[in-house]
Amino acid sequence: AQHLAGGDVCLRSKEFEPAEVIGAMRRTVRDIEGTIARLTGASHGSLNFAASDGRTVVVTRFRTAANDEPPSLYFAITGSTERAAAARLLDSQAAVVGEQRAVSLALQSESSGGVRLWVASEPLDGEGACVLLHGRGGEACAARSDARVWVPLAKDQMLAFDTATATASLECL
Repeated sequence: AQHLAGGDVCLRSKEFEPAEVIGAMRRTVRDIEGTIARLTGASHGSLNFAASDGRTVVVTRFRTAANDEPPSLYFAITGSTERAAAARLLDSQAAVVGEQRAVSLALQSESSGGVRLWVASEPLDGEGACVLLHGRGGEACAARSDARVWVPLAKDQMLAFDTATATASLECL
């Protein structure tokens, strides 16, 4: 899979490894960034994407201009016995990702329903939402078992979620 929009991607008989889907998204973002610059002479655009091959989900929050923030993008993980701990870990590692290192976390399912990934431009739970910002808020959210814990994706960050292994990872684009 060279890109998400070409090559073998539409062939249902081919299964892709998560690394292939992540690489294809990374190349797609870079190619679109180059095309925007080449065709418009501008160096700014927002590239928030979500794509899946049925196994791996990749989500990006990207802005081509170095000093501009892209539109917000949040994720939550539910159905995990380590739901709040997982969100705290992923959130606290956002700074590490900014240093070009990836963070990965395998999650254990708390029920037969499995681990679920939620992605939205804003937390779906309204004013009562549990939102983690830079590692703060985890204790209050952990005490509320009824709430999803929302974590904002950092600028120029990609979230990958492997549904087969319930593994979530954050990477820089």
